[in-house]
Parts: sequence; structure tokens; C-alpha cells
Amino acid sequence: MKFGRCKECYQVITGSYGCLSCNQKRFQRKFDKWSSGNTEIDELIRYKQVSARDFSDVLEWIPLSRFTNIKYIAEGGFAKVYSATWIDGYIINWNQEYNNWKRSGTYRVALKVLKNSRDLSLDFLNEIKNLAKISNNYEGIIKFHGITQVPDTSNYALVFKLEDYDLRYCLNQYFSPCSNKKEYTEKICLGLFNIHKHGLIHKDLHIGNVLCSNGSSARISDFGFCKPANEASSHTNNTNTYGVMPYMAPEILRGKEYTQASDVYSLGIIINEIVSIIPPFCDRPHDYYLAIDICCGLRPKIREEIPGKLKELIRKCWDANPKTDQLLK
Repeated sequence: MKFGRCKECYQVITGSYGCLSCNQKRFQRKFDKWSSGNTEIDELIRYKQVSARDFSDVLEWIPLSRFTNIKYIAEGGFAKVYSATWIDGYIINWNQEYNNWKRSGTYRVALKVLKNSRDLSLDFLNEIKNLAKISNNYEGIIKFHGITQVPDTSNYALVFKLEDYDLRYCLNQYFSPCSNKKEYTEKICLGLFNIHKHGLIHKDLHIGNVLCSNGSSARISDFGFCKPANEASSHTNNTNTYGVMPYMAPEILRGKEYTQASDVYSLGIIINEIVSIIPPFCDRPHDYYLAIDICCGLRPKIREEIPGKLKELIRKCWDANPKTDQLLK
């Protein structure tokens, strides 16, 4: 496909992104017009803008004033989530006539406000960098559009595409045909495969962190954000364990470091819940005694009517050392 030449610099355009050189300069000219107040965040956003090869790769600093209809959705241990309307929407391309970016227009987003994030730890900043590296390039992973800040608290918020439901809600309320279950499973496996392909670990994979719209298109969210935003990791004294117990691998409950294998264990729990529509260990308290039993080998029941190959996949996910790349393919 031919894209012609740039009307400004006359270089050959090689893709739908337009002129790479001119787009870089357009972003660079605006660098002194905005700041997050955090040098690391500024550098990340600037890097993503000048290195983008597609508009879906672009991250933006978005002032909170560019959002309307902000409504509370839910709260977790380390963040509050709100729905909102992004007035301008994401960048589509360059408008030569108006000498400005053409945007999507009003666009529904989720604002994940990180508690105690005024002073982000280096570890947490690295998790944001990891999210930016893969979120907009692969299926099965939530779309990440940028970062904003709440002036009253100075807490930072991550801006994501708003999905309609978490997966458990979909399974229980609306969408349970076998075809949807198959698509859910495939998309989650694909998303986790792409996370692991980049040498990353989710660290908090459970069914509430899998989001979907219209009964399909499951996407993994919240990877890496399973601790306070101002808490640094300790590789020598890992006394704090965070997560949703029924989905946590035994080694994590014992206080070991997160690995890709612990993600795959959680994947097996999720797949079993998708096909059975029964939450793991829903018949008992999620307490110290459950943690002990999981460490001693207790696993959710796999229903007899589940196809043999799927049973085998679930059991392999629960192996002590699952072959992550083979399973997720």
C-alpha cells in the first residue's frame, strides 16, 4: 500500500501513522507545555510519544480537567477506580488543515487512582513502564492511554479504556455460552503469554482483574500493581503478601517471590472458574486455614463433564513448575 509523501518534509510515508519524523517533532514542540510533576513519568510519556510507530502506542499526560462525568466504581486495597468521559479522546492522526491532532472525541475511560502515589516508588514506576511497553500492542491486555493527577491529593491516576464488566459478572449475569467461554480462555491465555514473552510477571491475576465488554474480548488488567504505590520491593525480606487468596499460588502464600509460574497457577484457577462458573473455595472462609490447605495441595474441584484436554490444561497450570510458554501457546 502506498501512503505518498509528507506534505511538510516530503519524505516517503511508510505507514498509516503518517510521517514519523514530523510526528516526533509535533510531540516534541509540546514538551514544555505540560508536566506531571514527576521527572520519571515525564520521561516515560515523552519517550512513548517520540518512539511511537502507531497512534495506539502514544501515551499522554491528561489534565484532570479534561475529564467529565467522573463516577466512583470500586475501591481496592491500593487504588480507587472511577469511570469518566475523556472530553477530547485519544489521538487518531494529524489534521493538516487545522494544524493539530485529530482526536476520537468523547471517550469512556476508567481512572485508576493510586493511593499514596504522590511519591511513587521506583519499583512502581517500573511497573508503569512495563504496562506502557505492552498494553497497546497486544490482544488480551487492557488499553492504557495515559496518566493524570488528582490535585487535592496529588495522587496519580492511570487512564484506561473503560470495559463494561469484570469476568465474573459476565459469567454470572449475562454471557455464559460455550463459545464465549472459549473466547475468554483464549484471550486470557494470549494476554498472559504476551506479558510473559516480555519477561514480565502479572503478580495479581484473578477473575476480578479480567475485564470484558459485550460478552467477549476479555482483557487482563492491573498487572504488577498488587502493593502500595509508595512501597519498594525487598528481595531479602518479603514479609508482605498481597493478592486474592483463592487465586494465589502456594509458594506465594509461603512468602516466596512472584514468578511466571505463579501467574500460570492463577490462570488455571481462572480457567476452572470459567468452565464451571463456580468461584474457587466459595464454600469456606478465605483465612489462614485455607492458606495452609492450599500449601498442602488443596485445589478447586474440576467438574467431571469438563473435556479431558481442558482438565489436563488446568492440572498442568497447577504443576509445581509449569512450562509457561508451552501452556499458553
